[in-house]
Amino acid sequence: MLFDLLLAAGDVGFQLPTQTNLSEVSGARDPRRRISRVLGRARALGGSWAGPRERLARRLAAEIARRGDGDYRPLRVLVAYAAGALAPDGEPPADPLLGAAFGTVVRVFARLYGSGVHPLGRLPFLRPRDLAKLLAETRAHVRRGRRSSGRRPGPLGRELAVDPRLMAAVGRAVRKRVAPGFEARYLFYSRPGDFFWPHPDDPKYAVNVLLCLERRPPDDGARPSRFFAHRPDGSVRRVDLRPGDALAVEARGVVHGREPLRRGERVTLLSIELVLTRGASSGTSAGR
Repeated sequence: MLFDLLLAAGDVGFQLPTQTNLSEVSGARDPRRRISRVLGRARALGGSWAGPRERLARRLAAEIARRGDGDYRPLRVLVAYAAGALAPDGEPPADPLLGAAFGTVVRVFARLYGSGVHPLGRLPFLRPRDLAKLLAETRAHVRRGRRSSGRRPGPLGRELAVDPRLMAAVGRAVRKRVAPGFEARYLFYSRPGDFFWPHPDDPKYAVNVLLCLERRPPDDGARPSRFFAHRPDGSVRRVDLRPGDALAVEARGVVHGREPLRRGERVTLLSIELVLTRGASSGTSAGR
């Protein structure tokens, strides 16, 4: 039943918009409404879901690792997208059954790829004028806001994405040798409610570096939107990135996202994907 719930949630999550606002997954649009039939059948069984959660996470991780990205790719994709349908607001589900299903997703990807989150602080080789130039390269897309997310960076952003100094800094943080993944994109959050629901990244990239280019705080002085990462122990790590700060995330194994923006906030990030070099460890053993 827990596996059925994951598949149903994955099907719903796969249809969620990626450049979304909290209003699009709230109230009548809450994706959890669409999996209520499976929830009802599972709840009728009663009992604790902690044991099934652990067994299913071990079995799924082992099978996906064993069979690779061939016939089992659709299963891995469905399990990945289930996170967004089970926790559309990014918060750990309070419902025991939804929480067990969501916890299964978190554990599967942590077992497959590891789940490191490594704040890098301000990159010493990135000067204030470099940061200003990087931000200037985004100006053509700022008016479109969230809809411009996914745009390629300008010349300076592309240079940074292959900079050996960045590779060295990230390698020291993650304790693995990394190389450019030749994939970099802007992420824009500009309206109240703009956010990203929890998800793991594409497994072909080992590390995602998030560089904050701009962060305008809320009008009311409230706590700003933060990056969040769900951990296998049920905790949530939240990181507040300020302009110039960078974060290295082993994002294919970390179920992560961004908290909704408040009124007046604006956040602009540069996302840079990296791969492991040959001979570097690719993740945590699924059998552990």
